[in-house]
Amino acid sequence: MSIVPSETTVGAFGEQRKINQLDPGPPRRRKTKLGCKCALYAVLLLLSLGFGWIAYRALDDRLKSYRDPYSFLYQDLKEAYRPQDVVRPLVDSNQTFDVVATVWLRSPKKDAPNNEYEVDWYHNDLHWMKSRRDLKLEETAIFSDTVFKGLRLQDKSKKTSVDFQVPTQIFSKQRDLNNYDLRASFVLIPSAPSPLDHASSFSTWIPLNAEYPPMRSWTDDKTRPLLADNIVDSYGVFAPLLSFHDIQSKCPDSSTNTDDVDEEETDAHEDEDDVVLPWGVAENRKKWISTKGKPVLSSHPYIITRSFLRVVDMTKIFNKQAFDAEHSKLKLYSCGRLGTVNGYRAEASWKDCLRSYQIIGNHAVKIRLTRTSAKTGKELTEWAYAPHLSLAESAWGSQDLVPIPVNRETCSARDIDTPEAADNGFVNITWNIAFSGTSQFGLSFGDAASQVTPPHNTTEAEHVQLSQHMTTEYSQGLAGHHFRDNFHPRREIGLIVIEIICFLIAGSFDILYWYTRSSTAGISVTGISMLAGSYILGSLVKIAHMQLQSGAFSFSVPDLIIMLYSFVLASLMLKAVTRAEIHWWKRLLPIVVLAPATHSERASQRVDSRTPLRFIMTAYLVLSSFLYLVNRQDYYVIGRQYTIGEPFKSSASRFFYNLPLYSLHSATILGWILQLTLNHRMKTFAGMYKMTACIKLAALLSTLAARSPWIVGESTMSVGWTYYDLFTLLCYLGFAFQAFSYSSVASLDEDEDTK
Repeated sequence: MSIVPSETTVGAFGEQRKINQLDPGPPRRRKTKLGCKCALYAVLLLLSLGFGWIAYRALDDRLKSYRDPYSFLYQDLKEAYRPQDVVRPLVDSNQTFDVVATVWLRSPKKDAPNNEYEVDWYHNDLHWMKSRRDLKLEETAIFSDTVFKGLRLQDKSKKTSVDFQVPTQIFSKQRDLNNYDLRASFVLIPSAPSPLDHASSFSTWIPLNAEYPPMRSWTDDKTRPLLADNIVDSYGVFAPLLSFHDIQSKCPDSSTNTDDVDEEETDAHEDEDDVVLPWGVAENRKKWISTKGKPVLSSHPYIITRSFLRVVDMTKIFNKQAFDAEHSKLKLYSCGRLGTVNGYRAEASWKDCLRSYQIIGNHAVKIRLTRTSAKTGKELTEWAYAPHLSLAESAWGSQDLVPIPVNRETCSARDIDTPEAADNGFVNITWNIAFSGTSQFGLSFGDAASQVTPPHNTTEAEHVQLSQHMTTEYSQGLAGHHFRDNFHPRREIGLIVIEIICFLIAGSFDILYWYTRSSTAGISVTGISMLAGSYILGSLVKIAHMQLQSGAFSFSVPDLIIMLYSFVLASLMLKAVTRAEIHWWKRLLPIVVLAPATHSERASQRVDSRTPLRFIMTAYLVLSSFLYLVNRQDYYVIGRQYTIGEPFKSSASRFFYNLPLYSLHSATILGWILQLTLNHRMKTFAGMYKMTACIKLAALLSTLAARSPWIVGESTMSVGWTYYDLFTLLCYLGFAFQAFSYSSVASLDEDEDTK
C-alpha cells in the first residue's frame, strides 16, 4: 500500500489522470509580462491622442485653404444687395457649353535664334530677358474642332478621341526644339442663350505685352473675332504636346554617331544683369523645356496623345468690392511683373503667367454685362466672372507617347549612303481627351497626384514601361481622370487599402498572440512548425532569388518589412511550440531551456498526434503536385493580365522564384489544415485571436474583390487570383466559423495558473 496519497481527477481536456499530491509537477513556467507597463502605455496613448487632435486641427485648417481658398470673396446672401453690387458666374450649374480644341505647330520658316529661351532657369534667365522679340510665337493651327458639346459644370469623366496629322518637317535635326513647338489649346463656349450675349466689355489678368499665345485660329477668310470671342479666348488654357525622352540610335553603327553636345559660351553673359524672380516663376519656367545643348538620343521629341481638361465647379456669388480688389491686384503683378532686372520692374511674359487656382482663382477675368430693363427701358449694368479651366500636368503614361519618325542624328561619312528610316512627312495621331468638372479641392488634389507620376523611360523593357504607365493611370484615377471606361482605379485602390490595413492589424495581433503564448495546449505543434518553417524558408528563398536575378541584395521597403515580419513571427511561433525559455547563467551567459510539458499540453499533443505522419506527408505531396501543375500550366482561378518583374536571367533564378509557389505554399496550407483539424477535435479555438481570423478573412475578401474584373474592371496590372489564394480563403473561412463556434484556449495553461 502506497504511503503517497493520490487521487483521480479530470484534466483540462476531459482525460482522467492520477495526481500524486506530493509531486509538484513541472516547474512554474514564466509568464510573459505586459501588464507592468500598462500605465505607461495608457499615458502614451493619451498623449498620442492629444497630439493627434492638434495635428488634425492644423491639417483641417490647411485643407480649408485648398477646399475654399477664396471664401472671403463670397457675398453674404443674408444681406440685401443690388445686382450691380455682386459678381455672378458666367457659367452656372444650369448653363450648357461646348469645348473647342485647337492644335498649334510652330512654323518652320523661322528657326529659333541663338538667344531662344532655355530650360536652365538659373543660368539663362538673363538670355530670356533679352529675347523679348521671340515671345510671339509663329504658329499654324493644324487641327481645330468642337470636341465636347452640351456639357455642364457637374459632368464627370467625359471622353472623346480625335485624329489629326502632324507634319514632321519642323522636327528635323537643323534646329533646337521646345516642348511648346506643338501645343494644344482649349476654350469653353457657353451655349446660347447665355450671359455672354449681353457682354459689353471685359478685363483680363494677362497684359497685352505678354504676347500670350492665341487660343483659336482666326484666318483671313473668316470674320474678325467679336467681343464675345475675345472674352472666351481670355480664359482659355493651353499646354505643350511635346515631351523629350531617350530613343534608340538609328545609325547603322551607333558608335559612329558624331553628334556632340552644343556647348555654347554663356559665362560672358552671366554677370551682366541682376535678376530677381518672383515667387513661383522659377518653378513655372521649368515647364518650358528645350533640347538646346542636349544629346539628340536623350532628347528625341515624342507627341503626347492624352490630355485631361478640368473646370472648377464654382457658382458662388462674389461681392463686387472684394472681387475688384483681388482682380486689380492680380492684374498689377501677373505674368512675372513682380520680378526685377537691375532694380527695374521686369517685363511681362506669357511664360511666367502662373495659372494655378491658388493664384488666379475665378477672379482672373471680369466681364461687364449690359441689359435693358423691361420696366423702365434703361440700361442695367451687371458683372460676371469667367470659369477656371485647367489642364492636368503629367496626365499621360508611357504608352501615350508617340515618337516622331525623324532621325535627328548625324551619322559618320561612311554611313551616309545608308538609307535612314522612312519619313513620310506626317505622323498620324489619335488624341485622347478627357473632361471633368471638379471642386477646388479636387483640382488641388489632382495637381498633387500629377507630381507622383514616375519618369517615363521609353527605352526600358516593355514590362517596365507598362508598370510606369499603370502607375500614372492609378494616380490619375485618384484625381478623377479615368483612362478607360472598363477600369475603375479608385475602386481597386480602395480595396487594396482595406486589404493592407486589415493585414497590418491582423499581423500585429499575430505578433502579440505568439509573444504572449506560454502554453501549447490547443496548438498543433506539427502544423505551427510547418507554418514557421515556410515563413523562414520563404524569406531565404526570396533573398537567393534577388541575388541571382540582380546580383545584389536590393529589396523594396515592402519586401524588407514582409521578410522581417516573417522572421519575427516564425521565431515567436517556434519559441511557443518548443516551450523555449531563456535563462541567464550567472547573469552572463544566456541559456535556452525547454520547459517540460504540462498535463494539458500532453493531452493536446495526444489529440494532435491522431493525424499520422504518413498522412501528413501524403497530403503535402498531393498539395505540392497540384500547385506545381497549376503553376506549370499557368492556371488561375481569375486570370492574370500582367507578368511581374523582368525576365529570368538564369534557370537558378527561375527555380528559386517558383519554389515557394508549390513547395512552401503547400506547407503553409497544410499547417493551417492541421490547426483547423485540432480545433475541431478539441472543440476549442487556438492558433490566433478570434478577431484575427475575422480581420484576415476581410483582407482576403478584399484581395478577391480587387482582382475581380466584374468589380474593378479590366486592370492591366492584375496578377490574378491563384489556387493558393483560394485555399487560403477557404482555410480562413474555417477559422472564422470556428471562432464563432468554439471557446478560446487560454494563453497560459490552467495547470500553471493554479500554482
